Amino acid sequence: MQGNSERFGRERRISVQFEALIRESDGCEFRVQVLDVSSSGFRINSHAELDVGAEVMLQLARSRPLRAQICWTRGREAGGSSSTLPRRSRKEKARAIRRTPAPLIPSSA
Repeated sequence: MQGNSERFGRERRISVQFEALIRESDGCEFRVQVLDVSSSGFRINSHAELDVGAEVMLQLARSRPLRAQICWTRGREAGGSSSTLPRRSRKEKARAIRRTPAPLIPSSA
């Protein structure tokens, strides 16, 4: 079986583990666990079902929301890509994300 980087032609991924917030185009928001990041994408674990092709906003602690598109789903996991990062700072952004601690946003309840 091919690894993710071979199968999807992606660059090196960095393993992380922290919470983030996903906002769907209809305004629905829910927490996810970010599992890994690369300079242009991410893999998350979510209790909510995401649709391939869905446009979402990924909100990380202390960062502006990233506009992204869900590229694949498998059970509770999903992968997304973001083209909103300037090319020159994608690797820097991946490094900064790795240093971002959990938790993210206080509950609104």
